[in-house]
Amino acid sequence: MATQLAVRALFDALFARYGLSAGTFNVLMLLRSEPGPVQPHQVAERLGITRPTVTGLLGTLARRGYIDRRTHPNDRRMALLAIAPAGRWGEC
Repeated sequence: MATQLAVRALFDALFARYGLSAGTFNVLMLLRSEPGPVQPHQVAERLGITRPTVTGLLGTLARRGYIDRRTHPNDRRMALLAIAPAGRWGEC
């Protein structure tokens, strides 16, 4: 348990340097592994979190320029997400 707490503290400190949390980091890693854009509900499903939680995480990442949001070309009600160049590890 002590090891887990120590590792968590180290990761939290690392994420904080880039204005991230564990949740926003997970979203970036998911988007980085995708071959193309994904929809917000797919992010929620793949990470096992609620859609409102994803909305908040995406807002944080978009404000920092770490993700790109585009309107779906066939349905303007849907968004498509992709990692932005600034969101790639080493460039944050």
